[in-house]
Amino acid sequence: MVELTVGIPCYADNSQSLDFLKQCLESVSSQANENVQILIVDDGSPLHDEVENIAKVLGAEYHYIPKNNGIGWCRNEIIRRCNTRKLFFLSADDLLMPGAVDVLLKHGTKDGEFYFFNFNIHDGINTFQSNIPQFASEEDFVFSVIREAKRGLMFLNYNCLGTVTTWKDNLFWEDKRYGEDLYHLLECLLIKKVKFTHVPNTVMIVRMHENSWTSRLGLNEKIASNNKDTFKRINEKLGAEIL
Repeated sequence: MVELTVGIPCYADNSQSLDFLKQCLESVSSQANENVQILIVDDGSPLHDEVENIAKVLGAEYHYIPKNNGIGWCRNEIIRRCNTRKLFFLSADDLLMPGAVDVLLKHGTKDGEFYFFNFNIHDGINTFQSNIPQFASEEDFVFSVIREAKRGLMFLNYNCLGTVTTWKDNLFWEDKRYGEDLYHLLECLLIKKVKFTHVPNTVMIVRMHENSWTSRLGLNEKIASNNKDTFKRINEKLGAEIL
């Protein structure tokens, strides 16, 4: 019985994005077994025929959506299509570390809880370990999230693991075409009181590159405005000026 889905939102419009996707899928399929499903939702890729061929060769389930709806919607579509017990999100340009599937299969079994992991960062030349702080308590974690959010930062990578039930109870805001992860984190943590558990295993390599979707669409300068909107909506839900 398939227990875990690795869900990959995808948008490919050039050869590098195809190469990154192929490497991403290979990093999963090389260690996957009958307990793991790879699920790709293609959010209107111009190169969708090539993406579908890569998915077929590497044993991934592929769904092409002709209209580009944004990353918030795409994540939700993966959640809606997922019928396994657990779901782990992986970005299409990132890589799973060897042995990561075994780690993912051991964790993420409690409803109402998300699990986040250590990760390495590859900047195109060097690979280095992310610096996820240690927290003395859950309250310390919440304060740290708020502090970093005010700086426009997140210290955890939002390739998280959770039961499908937990994901379905905590969908992403679909009008957030980017910055959906920060909104989701703040809403889950501050409003819905979902628990976030740090698993100190390094499970992935995150690429930092100029060809990323955010960089190519010129979203970097729009992130601050987007974050202000996020903070405003969270504060309204809380009925207090927290952010």
